[in-house]
Amino acid sequence: MCTNRSDDNPTDTPSDQPAESHHKKTSDDESAAVPAVDMEVLEKLRRELAEVAPGLFEDLINYYVTNTPSLLATLRAALAQGDAVTFSNTAHQLKSNSARLGAVTCRSLGQELELMGRNGALDGAAERLTMLEAEYERVREVFEGFQPATGKPSA
Repeated sequence: MCTNRSDDNPTDTPSDQPAESHHKKTSDDESAAVPAVDMEVLEKLRRELAEVAPGLFEDLINYYVTNTPSLLATLRAALAQGDAVTFSNTAHQLKSNSARLGAVTCRSLGQELELMGRNGALDGAAERLTMLEAEYERVREVFEGFQPATGKPSA
């Protein structure tokens, strides 16, 4: 039995359900129709951080944009080596980072990959990882368009 981690989204899928049952929820067509970033989540985070640590919001965005490619590379390497533990742990980190910043489809795909790794069932993970890499590019484009002073996308 798997325990929930404290930074998991409360709407996460229960860990006792197989990851395969969730593949249909984040198809290529559906993820293109869903905004790359939930701006309400992002705006709430920006407001909260502005009160306690000015500049931290921009640092988190920058960290996500610069760190996610290495997490994706770690996922690829773990998949190639059949290392389900590293795969699951890395997917969890990417899922959590994405959830904090409102990258909803990245969070969902990260969750699926985490469950696949946790269950030691990496069949089909390459396809899901490719989808995650493409979704990250959508998120990166949104984040790179941010104006540092306002934390909002430029027009």
